[in-house]
Order: sequence, then structure tokens, then C-alpha cells
Amino acid sequence: MITNSMPEVLTTNELRAFLSFLKCEEISNDKALDVLKLDRFSARKVRGANYYATSEIEELYNYLKERYALHFKRRNIKDFEDLYERAFDYCEKHRDNFYKPINRYI
Repeated sequence: MITNSMPEVLTTNELRAFLSFLKCEEISNDKALDVLKLDRFSARKVRGANYYATSEIEELYNYLKERYALHFKRRNIKDFEDLYERAFDYCEKHRDNFYKPINRYI
């Protein structure tokens, strides 16, 4: 479930954070963009940044939850907000090990 405290759009930066957290390794921008190529999403490109509209954020969360079900279960990820916070906490903790650090923009 999406709450009002979460952003209205998601960029590839957030997607990189989610995938990096779920896979426990740095995910490149190109690998994150591969998710955009799936037919179930219609991301838009604005000023060099790909983003998901609000209506697709929940769909993206459901896709990740389905695709990485074991990771969600092992890490006891409760909802989108929990995934968001934990993903960026992970990226901030391991930023020195990442070639291109993933920053939280709020």
C-alpha cells in the first residue's frame, strides 16, 4: 500500500536502490532501465530521467514483490514504504563500495 509520505514519482535512481538492496549488489543504471523495457510499465523520459507515474508505483512494487518473493520473505519487507527506507539505508551504508553511489533525494 502506498502512503502519502512516499514520493509521487519514482526515477531509475529509486529503482537502482530497490534492486541493489534486493540483490545485495550494486545495480547499474542500464540494468535498472531493463525493467522499463517490460511491457507492463510505461515509464516516461523527462530531461534525461526515466520515471514512473504515481499510478504505476504500486504496480512496480507488486512486480518486485512477485519477482523477488524469497528476498521479500527473508527480509520481512512489509510494504512499499518499508522497501523504500531499507533500500536507501542499504545503499547509504554501502556507498563506498559502489562505483556510482545511489543517493536518497527527498
